[in-house]
Amino acid sequence: MKVFVCTGAIGHDSSTTNFVVEEFIKGLIKHGNEDVIVFYANLLNYHIEFCDGSIQPFITGKTQSSDDMVFLEKEMLSSDLIVIASPVYANTVSGSIKTFIDRIAHWTHLFRLCGKYGALFSISSNSGAEDTLNYLNDIMGTMGLSIVCKEGFITNTYTKEAIKNILDVQSALVIKKIESGALEFSHDQEYNFKKYQKLYSNGKGYANELDYWKSNKMFEVESLSQLAKTYSGGVIL
Repeated sequence: MKVFVCTGAIGHDSSTTNFVVEEFIKGLIKHGNEDVIVFYANLLNYHIEFCDGSIQPFITGKTQSSDDMVFLEKEMLSSDLIVIASPVYANTVSGSIKTFIDRIAHWTHLFRLCGKYGALFSISSNSGAEDTLNYLNDIMGTMGLSIVCKEGFITNTYTKEAIKNILDVQSALVIKKIESGALEFSHDQEYNFKKYQKLYSNGKGYANELDYWKSNKMFEVESLSQLAKTYSGGVIL
């Protein structure tokens, strides 16, 4: 199983965000029955330009510029489980996480991550963990992830030992869900899928988006759940 881990913490290696990620990965290795290959995308180590607000990615299906996002997208699309962990800054995700998400916003029209699992974490010293987690859940869910884990931690409430125990349980549950092969989606995810399916079936949308939906036979299924079964966790066109 390949895991793509995206973190946006500015703090040092001993930050709680990094601690959460490492303990979760340890749990996956402990409870799983197959090798776990992890790609760590610490966003501070990559050159990622700010989103310029252009509609070109929606028109072309490609990221706005040839920076490190091209490489990170390929790593993400070749993974089975995508982990997003963000510290809470001003009651939302960190700036690097927001930029990363902005740069793949066009994937929300394509459900580009359908067939993959997602684990989401927010880490706050006081407040905003739940709001941040809800944001990550909404936006990554719209990209087609089957969310199998989401946890918000407040560091002045949880000890590291408590966090470690929670992550051990969560990682075991994630492994169980992945090994079952089940891909589950929320009512909102299914609603959004049907909304875009109706829109594009009427010919409304950019040519690239319509071609993507046709190539991946997205008009031939009745739900996002049914679509996910056709991908079987593989790389989507």
